[in-house]
Amino acid sequence: MRYFKIPFVVEEEEKIFGGYISLRQAMYLFLCMLGIRAFWFPFPFVINLIMFMVFAGVMISFAFLKIDGMYFDAYAVTVLKYYTRQRRYTYGEDR
Repeated sequence: MRYFKIPFVVEEEEKIFGGYISLRQAMYLFLCMLGIRAFWFPFPFVINLIMFMVFAGVMISFAFLKIDGMYFDAYAVTVLKYYTRQRRYTYGEDR
């Protein structure tokens, strides 16, 4: 029996929107657009602009930035888990 290789990439997300953007990336970009309205506080324009730029930068980083082959949102969760978990140090104890 002959076997044929099926071209299927498991490591990448499926690009749904136009073949360029995955569902996860589209959600972060949608949240970034919602941030325009969320940061419409009664503060001066410069403060609103700075708060939105920081929020938009984080959302765009979550959507597109990769660190060591891992998207930034998963990387941030991993770093947060590392710093918040309880560490147990044992010296001289064999497992």
